[in-house]
Amino acid sequence: MLVLLSIVSGCARDPTQLVAVNLIDRLSAADRRPSEQAFDVVGHQADGRELAAIRAVVPSRLTIPMVMPRRAVFRAEVALAGTAPVPVRFRVGVSDHRIYESLAEVTIQPEAGAAWTSVSADLSAYAGRKWSVFYQPDGRTWRLVLAADAAAGQPGVAIWGRPRIEASPDDVKQYLTRATR
Repeated sequence: MLVLLSIVSGCARDPTQLVAVNLIDRLSAADRRPSEQAFDVVGHQADGRELAAIRAVVPSRLTIPMVMPRRAVFRAEVALAGTAPVPVRFRVGVSDHRIYESLAEVTIQPEAGAAWTSVSADLSAYAGRKWSVFYQPDGRTWRLVLAADAAAGQPGVAIWGRPRIEASPDDVKQYLTRATR
């Protein structure tokens, strides 16, 4: 009976993903390293598609404090602006001031820098109810970390196109209710 209930409830979820958090809107509240001037919001065109984006110097780190939506996924399209002299590594991670967990990374080679490359990371471990008495991620402010590093320390310009957190319609509704409390 329990197995059947799990299967039915799993099938009842709406597979459509909605944007729960537009990270461009959170830029002003983020910790920006090396400086606030190292980041700005632009429209960037690659592969014939223009996307709203965060442009950042390389190396850089953007740390966004937030409560996470349940069963969420981080998504972005990344690219390089101009001609990058060396490969640039884009990293996505989560921190709670005690630990840092690397969730995804993609390296863009200079010759492919003008094209959009998708990057995504599962954020489901950072929200929801858990069996542990001590680990309750819904009550914790997490720090989503977006970083860009260049090989050999060469400067460049990284583009985070449409950085967002997506979840199902039910999870977005629950998140918006929980985030406004």
